[in-house]
Amino acid sequence: MLGNQAIVFDISAFATRRSGVRASCRPPLFSRIFPLIARLLAAAYRSPSQAFAFRRSLLVPAAILVLLASPAVAQEPAHASFGADVATHVIFDPTTYVPALIGYDAMSRDWTSSQPLFAHGFVEHNPEFTVGGLVNGQPVSYGAGRQQILSDLWLNLEISAAHNVAARAIERVLLDRHPEHAKLIRRLGWAERTFAAGWLTYHWSANRYRQWQANEQVAQQLGYGR
Repeated sequence: MLGNQAIVFDISAFATRRSGVRASCRPPLFSRIFPLIARLLAAAYRSPSQAFAFRRSLLVPAAILVLLASPAVAQEPAHASFGADVATHVIFDPTTYVPALIGYDAMSRDWTSSQPLFAHGFVEHNPEFTVGGLVNGQPVSYGAGRQQILSDLWLNLEISAAHNVAARAIERVLLDRHPEHAKLIRRLGWAERTFAAGWLTYHWSANRYRQWQANEQVAQQLGYGR
């Protein structure tokens, strides 16, 4: 029979969860080139409560971009509406959804695979998923954990969408000002969004998938069933 101290050691070794991930990640390399986009991506490092407050500020740069571009658009009625054009591209862009959905899948597998360990006395390392909000504490119920994961899904989706709105808005402004370089601007925009989506996907899912596999391995070694 494992004692409490051994249980904490085991869960730290095999089932360390999400709390340390955000703090250890660094901003992407393009943050110095596109400060606005980097600020949007920086929300991914924050705790859900901080990011929830931060997402409200996303309306400000978005509104500024619309106002800056609107005079040129108003002078050319044949052009599509700036806001409608940006929104359409963001909605139909797979990079808007893929990082959040993969992150949701990874978190769900991590949380589900942790349940057999919790049933045998293991503790939860992530304070967002403990009853008292402390590290290595009693885990919340399965349903409460699923609610937290769902909240993270919507938050991550908002972060991804906000990034794409900023990226598409900048791209549209550049296209309006430099139509002779349209092909290059579109290619650079595609490359940036693809890179950002890949980075966010890794940031939100890589450690969770590794933890899911570790949980399955530990449960199998200790003979715990689902």
